[in-house]
Amino acid sequence: DVCSSDLLRLEALKALIERQLILQEFKTKGYQVPNHIVEQRLQEIIRDKFGGNRAAFIKTLEAEQMTLDEYKKDLLDQIIVQFMRHNNVSSEIMISPYKIEKYYQENAAQFAQEDQIKLRMIMLKKGPSPAQTSDGKSQETEVDPQRKLAEEILHKLDTGSDFGNLAGVYSDEDHKNNKGDWGWIDRKTLRPELADVAFRLRPGQHSHIITTADGYYILQVYDFKRGQILPLEKVRDQIEAHLANEERLRLQQKWLDSLKAKAYIKMF
Repeated sequence: DVCSSDLLRLEALKALIERQLILQEFKTKGYQVPNHIVEQRLQEIIRDKFGGNRAAFIKTLEAEQMTLDEYKKDLLDQIIVQFMRHNNVSSEIMISPYKIEKYYQENAAQFAQEDQIKLRMIMLKKGPSPAQTSDGKSQETEVDPQRKLAEEILHKLDTGSDFGNLAGVYSDEDHKNNKGDWGWIDRKTLRPELADVAFRLRPGQHSHIITTADGYYILQVYDFKRGQILPLEKVRDQIEAHLANEERLRLQQKWLDSLKAKAYIKMF
């Protein structure tokens, strides 16, 4: 089997050959890049990557053992490759409605939305570990005060207290300031032990106390939305962009293959 490092070397060699073919085609066509274009791009790089500090840019070149002229030559090559790719593969590619609809029908699973719930959560972090007796055994009979607090909160909920208000007062998790409201979420958003409970609740129900390694959780579901396949109109633009990019890559490869056919370059 070809190892990953060999594959990376082959990909790098392929990219180098394609770059040289493009540069050669540019020269054959008699094109030229005005000097001010390279200088303009250089100034943009110094501004964007070095905060306009030319001295810092030069120091970086020295650290990489590259001269300014060598850097400019590499920059010129990048500009040429970008120009030639754009010039030979149009960025305006039209995708027919039929192709979009065909892709949608054949890849419906990509556009499936899972069941979702609107969730509120109260989370109490566990208290310190139980103290240890002189013989080194923990006093396991002691009840975590945070567990007792969770039981008190559950009792309040069972007797009609508002979940959001209690979350705003007691919860230790990030949505406390929003009354524990997580909004619409799917199953993947939650840890499995929480999701298993949450997605069995009916709107308006709250859970029992769920004990995990880090704390005590009480969940409330206040709305439910069954999963569905998103309609075509909602994903049409996404599909069109994907197909246009695929077509652009195909045309680019076709163009590169035509350059290779003319160049007779052998790969060893």
